[in-house]
Amino acid sequence: EEIIVRKRALHKKKVREIAFPAAGSLVIQRRDGEIFIPHGDTELLLGDFITVIGNQSALTDFRGILEG
Repeated sequence: EEIIVRKRALHKKKVREIAFPAAGSLVIQRRDGEIFIPHGDTELLLGDFITVIGNQSALTDFRGILEG
């Protein structure tokens, strides 16, 4: 599922600083036409497109965390 980062509190936060659900993973991050694999030191910016995978509960959690 692709989710847009809309939560202002996440702007310029590193992936490792955010409590993402253990039952899922961030797979792809897309920004300004570039696609890359997010790692712990990767910063999230408002408007980033994040592709996540996981069970239904994890996907719901990802939406809550990233969209606010």
